[in-house]
Amino acid sequence: MIKFFMMIILFPILFISPFIAISMNSWFTIWMILELNLLSFIPFIIFFNKYFKECSLKYFIIQASSSSIFIFFSIINSLMNFNMLNNKINYLIIIMLNLTILMKLGSAPFHSWFINLMNNLSWLNCFILASWQKIIPLMLLSFNFNKFIIIYSALLSSIISSILGNNHQALRMIMSFSSIINLSWMLIILMFSNKLLMLFFILYLLNNISLMMMFNYLNIFYINQMIMLKNNFKYYLMINFFSLANLPPFLGFIMKWSSIIILSMTLNHLLLLIFIMMSLMSFLFYTRIMLSLLLFYKFYNKINLIKFYKMNFKFIKILIYCSPLMLWLMNSWIF
Repeated sequence: MIKFFMMIILFPILFISPFIAISMNSWFTIWMILELNLLSFIPFIIFFNKYFKECSLKYFIIQASSSSIFIFFSIINSLMNFNMLNNKINYLIIIMLNLTILMKLGSAPFHSWFINLMNNLSWLNCFILASWQKIIPLMLLSFNFNKFIIIYSALLSSIISSILGNNHQALRMIMSFSSIINLSWMLIILMFSNKLLMLFFILYLLNNISLMMMFNYLNIFYINQMIMLKNNFKYYLMINFFSLANLPPFLGFIMKWSSIIILSMTLNHLLLLIFIMMSLMSFLFYTRIMLSLLLFYKFYNKINLIKFYKMNFKFIKILIYCSPLMLWLMNSWIF
């Protein structure tokens, strides 16, 4: 009965709240919707996780403390703008607002709570936390941001996640570091193109839901559990990881390629080179997963390449055939 109530009442609130926040102009109204979104997500943590007490308490403390700091400095910011006081104080207030939003996003150096929480959640909650809960904070950050804080956080996120992601065998840890890597690119894109940010986020959302729902269906949490999978599941996961690792001709490569084109015209080339190198380092832990899918299998199950070419996955066709369509959309809409 409680789960039925959650799916009927709380899930629509969780789903609709980002769209309502996007259409609002008042910071106070957006803050109220953000809190409503928080309260609608906590019951999902409680009823769909084994360690629900620790996870729900950690998430509530982090989000509530950052929200209280955010509303406090946003009120001071409105008073400063109204009275036309010292611009240096106003500049410091904007920095504090950016830091509180980055804490909500789980970006570095505030990433430890996000990784710890992702490692103890179910796959459904991991998907919501890694993607859907980032919409409102990213929108708030696009309204008023400090370039130094954004670049510093994005650079630190890409370096930390690409290095630490190679040290883990747990899929939830790997997906959490992958989320931080993609968040670093979103933060950089946010300063220059909101349209590209929206397309990048939609693609990341589709990759996340396809991977995490497949992990949930197969009930796997570690890389060594993939050894016993059937070949059709292995190929399906490989295609999704290829797209998440930004390899051509998949959609992930087209979005990363278009992001590099825009950032090469607006961002420092040395910083862009660092981001590209960190993205290549992050490809290593995707490669570890794909090698485990290819090289390790049951001793009585031989790899049959004929079945690989005869697969009838509609998802694979969509990923490949939609690449020219996405390229045309970006040329006509972004550039």
